[in-house]
Amino acid sequence: MTTAINQVDVRGPRFAAWITTTVLVVTLAVSAISPRAAAVILGVQAVVFAISASRGPRNSPYGLLYAKLVAPRLGPVTEREPVPPLKFAQLVGLVFAVIGVIGFALASPLLGVVATAFALFAAFLNAAFGICLGCQLYPFVARFRSASAAS
Repeated sequence: MTTAINQVDVRGPRFAAWITTTVLVVTLAVSAISPRAAAVILGVQAVVFAISASRGPRNSPYGLLYAKLVAPRLGPVTEREPVPPLKFAQLVGLVFAVIGVIGFALASPLLGVVATAFALFAAFLNAAFGICLGCQLYPFVARFRSASAAS
């Protein structure tokens, strides 16, 4: 059973996904000129992913921005989604961002581009279509964790 405390307005994570999509597109564009600069930009996004994964969407940098600037201009919440899958999705984004940063920083820009492109694909799917890939994977991971904890 989930409560409103364990759920968020679906528009908040989609707003965050649009910002993430923009940051990742900029990262890829900059990587063609300077992989080190791309590493810095992606590193900042990795920090955002880490904060979001640990503190949840409501207390993430983009979530706070949404709550302060966007939500007051919108109508009442009509649809909510649970927080744990969103936190897991941010953790998956963090993994791809860290791999990308390593690729860009260690003169392996192809690794950086591929990892960033995977993160971009996931962020864009969520932003444009409301499909959260990490959220889709979450039940399988949660079930696997439950099964391994029981044994």
